[in-house]
Amino acid sequence: MVTRLRGGVTKPVTKLNLLATRHPIPQALLATIKDKEEEPTSYTLASKDPKWRAAMNDEFDALMRNGTWKLIPPNPSLNIVGNKWVFRIKRNADGSISRYRA
Repeated sequence: MVTRLRGGVTKPVTKLNLLATRHPIPQALLATIKDKEEEPTSYTLASKDPKWRAAMNDEFDALMRNGTWKLIPPNPSLNIVGNKWVFRIKRNADGSISRYRA
């Protein structure tokens, strides 16, 4: 049996040139960030900042208001589902901060 590799048939190697795009990148995506504020990488860092604590409180209130989950005592026969906070700064097109999102 002759395989493609033994027969000399291979896929052509294509290299992507990511710097040369056919369509220009919109200026909104290239806007310089005026505020050099960074997103926290852990709960410990976020809990020290009042802006992030307020964002976490807003998110928690929304979860409770929507009835997304309820707290019950742990049961050995049930799997406990964990959670994780993801901290993001939502920005406007000009790079200014719109809001903090936890």
